[in-house]
Amino acid sequence: MLTAFFMPFLNKRPKVNTGGYRPTRTNRDTNERGSKMSKETQTEQGYLRPVGAARYLGISTRCLSEWQRKRLIPYVKAGRKCVLFKKSDLDTALARLRVAAIGEGE
Repeated sequence: MLTAFFMPFLNKRPKVNTGGYRPTRTNRDTNERGSKMSKETQTEQGYLRPVGAARYLGISTRCLSEWQRKRLIPYVKAGRKCVLFKKSDLDTALARLRVAAIGEGE
């Protein structure tokens, strides 16, 4: 009896998207490496928002906020919530955090 009840559900195939218009991404939306850069991650004058700075450093945004809280990296607080990071400041901060290998010149 139950199989007769479930038969209409068993015979149905899942719907497949068979068409439709999907626009492609243009080159103006991507950077040199082809990854998508948005207004939220980069500004005009070489400053980065937190998401862009984390991508630039290769760390998570949580780690970036911890470094910010510990004052390991410099940042500009442009408003109550607007935080900006300068690329050159991020590079110097990374150089300062670098640990030299054994036998490397001092």
